[in-house]
Amino acid sequence: MTWTPIPIIQADIDALSDRAIDGVSEGQRVWVEVMRQGQIIGHLEVIAEDGGLSARAVKERADTLELVALSPLVSHRESPLPTATVVVPTICHNPDRLRATIHHLLDLNYPDFDIVVVDNRPDPNRPPLPIFQGDGRVHACWEPHRGVSAARNAGIARATGEFVAFTDDDAVADIDWLREIGARFAACPGVDGVSGLVLPLELRTEPQLWFEEFFGGFNQSFSAELMSMELLADDPLFPYSTGRFGAGCNMAIRRSALIAK
Repeated sequence: MTWTPIPIIQADIDALSDRAIDGVSEGQRVWVEVMRQGQIIGHLEVIAEDGGLSARAVKERADTLELVALSPLVSHRESPLPTATVVVPTICHNPDRLRATIHHLLDLNYPDFDIVVVDNRPDPNRPPLPIFQGDGRVHACWEPHRGVSAARNAGIARATGEFVAFTDDDAVADIDWLREIGARFAACPGVDGVSGLVLPLELRTEPQLWFEEFFGGFNQSFSAELMSMELLADDPLFPYSTGRFGAGCNMAIRRSALIAK
């Protein structure tokens, strides 16, 4: 079969009407991110019918999704949101993509945060980083020691926020990404780290789809889960099987926990 890109749409089951979902062609494969109570609970691949994607078909297929433990929504109104620093390691492989990522982060819906871009290229004669417009909120530093862990540590050393959020130089964060994390930290003082979903932004090529279908992508689960040394005491790999806790492009940790001796 001739490959054609697969569009990705979000469908809120709580608000989905019986009207067909427009914007897709008959016979087209569509990736549907199914939402319930404001959270993504799974994804489906559905074939569009004549006239668009059938809402009825999406609802019927959504009922087959495995039940997930939703994360209770938290309110930040009872206490102020903590300040944040976003750390972005980069080797500046794609300067335009890096610039777009930083400018997208600057538009996040959060009251008080800054960004630390860590240049992880070892060459002292490397080309300069792109120029970022950020009203003084974007800071850059150099970490010549190779590796994303070294780059993240360098970012932590320069962070001033009450929590440090990490993402990659080619990731696109939801506009409320920091707000959801900050509200969780504000409401749950016993939580030191937060991670979350990492889903594809596009499925324009077959390798992108293969990565999601056969490798499993970056997402480990749609269910909310609390982890601790006590709860996972019987797991011989805890806490070293880090991939099960989320992806480095979507994680945040209290700065006090990161710098604790």
